[in-house]
Amino acid sequence: MGSQLLHRNFPLLRLRPKSPLTPQNLEKRVLPNKFQDYLLEAAGSDRAPIILDALESTEPSLSIRINPLKPLLKGVDSVVNEAIALGDKVPWCPDGYYLPSRPNFTLDPALHAGAYYVQEPSSMFLALIKPLLADISNPRVLDLCAAPGGKTTHLVSMLPLHSYIVANEVVKNRVAPLKENLLKWGNHSVEVTSKDAREISSYCNAVGLQFDFILVDAPCSGEGMFRKDPVAISEWSEENVKTCAARQKRILSDIWPTLAPGGYLAYSTCTFNIYENDQNVIWLQQQLGAHLISLEELYHNHFSNHSPDSATHSPDTIIHSSDSATSSSGSATHSPDTLIHSSDTATLSVGHLETMLNKSGVVKGSAGGYRLFPGLVRGEGLFFALFRKEIAPKDSVENAIPYQPATISSNHLSSKQLSAKQLSKQQSQQLPSKQQLSKQLTAKQLFNQHSKQQSQQLPSKQQLSKQLIQEIHNPEDALSITGSNDIPRFELSKDIALKYLARQSITLQGAPLGYLIVTYGGLPLGYVKNLGTRANNLYPINWRIRKDFGSV
Repeated sequence: MGSQLLHRNFPLLRLRPKSPLTPQNLEKRVLPNKFQDYLLEAAGSDRAPIILDALESTEPSLSIRINPLKPLLKGVDSVVNEAIALGDKVPWCPDGYYLPSRPNFTLDPALHAGAYYVQEPSSMFLALIKPLLADISNPRVLDLCAAPGGKTTHLVSMLPLHSYIVANEVVKNRVAPLKENLLKWGNHSVEVTSKDAREISSYCNAVGLQFDFILVDAPCSGEGMFRKDPVAISEWSEENVKTCAARQKRILSDIWPTLAPGGYLAYSTCTFNIYENDQNVIWLQQQLGAHLISLEELYHNHFSNHSPDSATHSPDTIIHSSDSATSSSGSATHSPDTLIHSSDTATLSVGHLETMLNKSGVVKGSAGGYRLFPGLVRGEGLFFALFRKEIAPKDSVENAIPYQPATISSNHLSSKQLSAKQLSKQQSQQLPSKQQLSKQLTAKQLFNQHSKQQSQQLPSKQQLSKQLIQEIHNPEDALSITGSNDIPRFELSKDIALKYLARQSITLQGAPLGYLIVTYGGLPLGYVKNLGTRANNLYPINWRIRKDFGSV
C-alpha cells in the first residue's frame, strides 16, 4: 500500500505536517512520515492514532523490578518500600511496581545493594515465561543480547539458583555495565561473554553444548523507545529498519543450532514495524522450522502437567510483617518476618492470563506473538514471541548425550573466529568420550557433591584467614547471595551508606575491628577494614557514586 493511499484513507495519522528533524522538533517528538506508515501497518487504523498521540504528547511510565533474592528490611528509607506501600503493580510482573515520579535513584543505597532494578514496565513481560522455566530440569540458559542486564537479572530471579546461565553481549563497551548489574543482583555464577552469535554457535557445535532456553532481545530500530529516548527518532530511517531486520535474521539463524531439541527461544524487540517482528516470526517458522507457541498454550501445557495445589504462593503474594528480623549485626535474616516478594507466575491460570492481557491492552500480532504499544499499555513498545524447537526422531532421549557445563571464555574463543574444523581439532583432545560423559554428574549434582566435601573438610583458622584475604581482593563478592556468613556485618545509616558508596572516609562507631561487610536495610553493600578510629573503604572504585549528594 503506497504512502499517498495511506494518508488519504487514514487522515488521523497526519497529526502534524511534515517537517524536517531538528533539535526543536525532537523536543516535540515529531515523528517521520514513513514511520507513521509503518505503524499503521503494524497497529491498524483504530489503534495507530492512539499510539501516535501517546508517542508525541505523553511521558513514559516509570517502574522498578524488585529482586526477590534480596528482601529489604521493612521501614528502611528506600524506593522499594515506598513502591510496595503504593502498591501500583505492573500487571504482567509480580515483582514490578510503577512509580508516580522519578526519584534520585543514585541516592538510594538499596539500588547499589541490588534490591531492585530500574526497568521500564513492558520489558518485564518476560515474567510470563516463568512456567516454562519451572518445567526445565537443570536448565541451560543463554541471554544472547544481554546488556545492560535487565532481562538477564530477571531470568536469574526466575531460575533455580545454580542454573547454568550465559549472558552474552557482543558490544565490548557494554560488557562492564552488564557485569556490574549482575554482580549487584547477587548471583555470581552467571557467565558473561562477549561473542558474536556465530562464534558462540561454532564453539557450542564443537563441544556439544546446547541450551534449553535462549533469549534473543534483538538489536532493533528502537521505535518503542521514542518516548523514553527522543534521540532515537533522529536515528530512525527506512534503511535502518531493513538493516535491523536482516541482522535479526542472521542472529537467529546463527544461534538456532545451539538450541536443544525441545528447547525454547524467546524473540523480542523494542520496535513496532512488521518487518522486524511479524515477518521474522514467519521467517523463523518457514526457514528454521520453529514452532510458534502462544502464552496461552504454554500455560495450558504447564497446568496439564502440574496440580493446582502444588503452588504455594499466588503471583500477588506479599508477606509483609510488622516487624523484620535482624541479626545481632543488624543484617536481614530470610525468615517469615522479612518482606518476601513472590515471583511465582506459575500460579497464574490460563483464564487469568487472558483476562490480564486483555485488560492491560496487550495486542496479539497478526502473525503471532504479542505487541505492547504505548497508549494502549502502561509501558513502552515491545514485541515478544516464543518458539519451540521440535524433537526429531534422531534427537530422542535414548540417543541424547548427558550434558556437562562448559565455560565459554576468551580462552576458548579467540578474537578472530575459528572455523568449526579448527575448533573440533582443538577440542578433540579435551572432550570426554560418550561413555565418560554418561558417568559424569550434572551441574547441580556436582555442586551438591562439592558442598558436601567442603563440609567434611573444614579449614583451619589460619586457612580461613587466607581465604578471607583472597575474598577481599574481589570486593564485589560481598554482594553475592551465596556469600560467606563468617564475616561480621554492620548496618549503616543512609548518610553513612552514601558516603561509603562514594568511597569517602567513614567511621563505624561500635563496630568490631577487622574486615566487615557493611549493609543497608540488611543487604550487603561491600567490605571495609575497620581500624577503630577509621575504616578503610574497600568499595570498588569504578562503582563509586561520583555526584555530589550533600546532606541527605
